[in-house]
Amino acid sequence: MSQQISITLKAYDEASKTIAEASSKINGSLDQVERGAKGVAGSQRDTQKSTKDLVTGFSGVATAGFSLYNAYDRVADMQVSVDRANLQVKSSTNSVGDAERRVAAASDALAKAHETSVEVTLEYGAGSDRASEAIAREESASRSYEAAQADLALAQERHNTLPPNQRHVLRNATLRPQKHQKHAAVRPA
Repeated sequence: MSQQISITLKAYDEASKTIAEASSKINGSLDQVERGAKGVAGSQRDTQKSTKDLVTGFSGVATAGFSLYNAYDRVADMQVSVDRANLQVKSSTNSVGDAERRVAAASDALAKAHETSVEVTLEYGAGSDRASEAIAREESASRSYEAAQADLALAQERHNTLPPNQRHVLRNATLRPQKHQKHAAVRPA
């Protein structure tokens, strides 16, 4: 018993058309993917450039902040210099005033000693012990007056010979108000 089976195949080529359409759609999609990849690469370059610009900007801000800090620090240092210079000027001015008062007192003492010397000499005579004592007091008062004048000249010289940078600092210091100032600003003459 042998039987034979025969099968006849009849095929229509309908798949080629579908495959061609699918292939065309795939190629179109690949072109879109390629264009999208190029767009992503361009966007990535732009992002990197923007990031680089951002970092450069932050660096500039940091540098400016540090410069501002240094400026405030220099202002604080200048304030200390101004205070020191003002104190020096005030001290020098006080020294001149004290020396002037000592000269005035010595001048008064010399005038009084001279007047007394003249009176005693007229009353007791030029060779008397009292006249000699009065003349000695007048000579002592004269030496005290000369010493007071020398002290005044030295005090005035010190007062008038402030270094130029201190004079400049003092002039500039009077232009702006100062917080918590311990010493009054003395304006140079």
